[in-house]
Amino acid sequence: MLHADDAFLDHYGFAHDPFAARVPGMKFFPAQRKTVLSQLHHLARYSQLMLLVSGPEGSGKTLLRKALAGSANKDSVKCVVLSGRGLMASRDVLMGIAQGLGGTSSDLEEVFEHIEQLALTGQELYLLVDEADDLPDELLPLLFTLADGQGQARPHVFLFGTAALAARLERLAGDQERFHPITLAPYEYEDTCEYLAQRLKAAGADLDIFSEEQLEHIHEESGGWPGLINQVAREAAIDAMQDGQDAPEAGRKARFPIKHLAMVAVVALGVGAAWFMQGKSGDDVVATQSSELTLPPVTPVVEATVEPVVANPEPTLAEVSEPAQQEPQVQFDGVAQPLPLPVPTQPIERSATPAPVEVASAPEPAPAVVEPSAAPVAAPVVAAKPVVEPAPKAQEPAKPVAPPVAKPVAAPVPAVAGEGHEGWYAAQAGGQYALQVSALSSAVAAKAVVAKEGAQFRFYRKLVSGKPMFVVTYGQFATALEAKQAVAKLPAQYQRNKPWPKRFADIQREIRASR
Repeated sequence: MLHADDAFLDHYGFAHDPFAARVPGMKFFPAQRKTVLSQLHHLARYSQLMLLVSGPEGSGKTLLRKALAGSANKDSVKCVVLSGRGLMASRDVLMGIAQGLGGTSSDLEEVFEHIEQLALTGQELYLLVDEADDLPDELLPLLFTLADGQGQARPHVFLFGTAALAARLERLAGDQERFHPITLAPYEYEDTCEYLAQRLKAAGADLDIFSEEQLEHIHEESGGWPGLINQVAREAAIDAMQDGQDAPEAGRKARFPIKHLAMVAVVALGVGAAWFMQGKSGDDVVATQSSELTLPPVTPVVEATVEPVVANPEPTLAEVSEPAQQEPQVQFDGVAQPLPLPVPTQPIERSATPAPVEVASAPEPAPAVVEPSAAPVAAPVVAAKPVVEPAPKAQEPAKPVAPPVAKPVAAPVPAVAGEGHEGWYAAQAGGQYALQVSALSSAVAAKAVVAKEGAQFRFYRKLVSGKPMFVVTYGQFATALEAKQAVAKLPAQYQRNKPWPKRFADIQREIRASR
């Protein structure tokens, strides 16, 4: 009987849970995080203030800390990483630094001496404290002292925590500027899609398991924070599975365990070897019987060949199971059978000889058939174009009708119908909201919705994974709360889509990206 997690993995064909906290091979690092990383290196070089990287839980602070340590120049920077969960007293901090520098003392003066010796060799010390919210208040003054340094011993202290830690440091610093806060920003919608796509790819699936509405919902509900993206995406995938939605073809992949496949191949190989040797055993046994009667001196040689033959017919399972554990090492070297098998090599050579003949003959007719057929087809198409040219000349008298100002005046109000209402969206304040009602793959369908429901409905074009999508919105609201309250006014068929508020700034950004 499958557990819930097993059913979830089998439904989508996942090799592992793509939304787990830590998955193998996951190294997603968006452009905005690269900017923060370069900022941290710059401040460490030109500032002696303690640096605080803050963000909510699940915002990617630990990943940034690893990237900071990994991108530091190993020749000029020594990194010591501590976790706030295991630091309860000053001795723990100083001992951790000393051990990272090859010492054993927990005295502050001796730790500064180690840091000074490091500076004399042309190296700096990066002290990285992860999960710094767990630090007791008694340890914060020590970290300020370390960041202030002593003479040439001036380590660079980095803390990774939440906004609550920033408030604690502000109370301790008072009016002095003793630390510099850097606040992480959430992912943009494109970053969220790329983040999910990389996680799904590592699990053997792709982004097609989610619809456009589901992706928008995941981004809005998670706020763009990686930890919440994983949680909301997993809930959305499970809800879709429980609602009976079929997994997309791209996500449904046969998951046959490799180790089982290898075992089957080894067993089949062993059975084939046993069958071959068993077919040969009859002649060998007759030969041995006659040789034992007439030529006793040959019996040692005959016994050597008979022993494996006699062992195979009766305890075949035991014989197959023993080589099954050793066969994989032999298979990958190109030898799949025991040594005395000269006969099977001949059919292999015969089957190999016609193969080159087929390959050599196949490409020769291919260019001869394709190239001449393409040439005559292209010629009529070119010849047909002069026939179309007289048509524009006949339509030239109709062009003076276009110059009247009727079309330019109509454009700003609902914008061009073929492209949606981009002009109207561009004129709205970025901090206001609209309700996203639906996302359709056809502009004709979006126009039909707008024509049917009235002026409060509008649509615009965006790109999702390089494909056009036409998003239908409703209304214009000053706050997200007003937009949510307006859901009750929508027809029931749109309420079932669970509309959500969307800022005009995000809509304007998506329109610009689609051009």
